Amino acid sequence: RMERQRNLALALGAGEVTPLEIASAYSVYPNRGNHAKPMSIIRVVDSEGVLVDEFPPQVDRGVVPESVVASVSDILGAVVS
Repeated sequence: RMERQRNLALALGAGEVTPLEIASAYSVYPNRGNHAKPMSIIRVVDSEGVLVDEFPPQVDRGVVPESVVASVSDILGAVVS
């Protein structure tokens, strides 16, 4: 059994996540509230350009309401301004 280390900063919102998990979480904002599962390979073609296989994205729609997406985008944009 793996023991978790004490992390007092957890109360401040700190936690252990990978860069891919963070990018995946924030991707709902430019995708208008929809979440697409991260994937490495979209399609495979052979040396002559013939499609061998294709992997369509897996999208969960409406994960975040569009009104919330608009508000968060405004807030994040204000930080840059």
